[in-house]
Amino acid sequence: MEELEGKQTTLSQMQKLNETTPRRDKINEHYKRALRSYLDVTPTQETKETPKQSPFRSKRQLFPDAHEGPSGADIPEPEPAAQSSSGMKPARKRFRLCDIYERSFGEPPKCAHYAEGDVKALLKCAIAHGPNFVAYAEEHCVRFSNFSGKM
Repeated sequence: MEELEGKQTTLSQMQKLNETTPRRDKINEHYKRALRSYLDVTPTQETKETPKQSPFRSKRQLFPDAHEGPSGADIPEPEPAAQSSSGMKPARKRFRLCDIYERSFGEPPKCAHYAEGDVKALLKCAIAHGPNFVAYAEEHCVRFSNFSGKM
């Protein structure tokens, strides 16, 4: 503590120190990407499902039971985005609260990034997605006493 008190730093120096963006190691990212692609493909896999048979990966991850049985029938499946003329893959969906709200209701949330506005947006999304949201929340819940603050 004495080191911090004795150090003369200006506001601009502290702001510069606090606002630096951490850089990711390119080699580490390349290794992780290769490992993910390797783990997704298994040698025993014979035929891939067509897009009509296979739900979107994001929906499988968020709501694993949504594509099985009649419970997911009341939520319309989003149409797959077409590839652009340059042949590039379309951008991946973001799962920030404001993006989920905009996809669900067709308009951006009011008062986004403020506590009250974010809570209202989350509650509206929870109501809109109903049982799928409840199942996801129960599966991924963490008791407050077990929460360490870092994920």
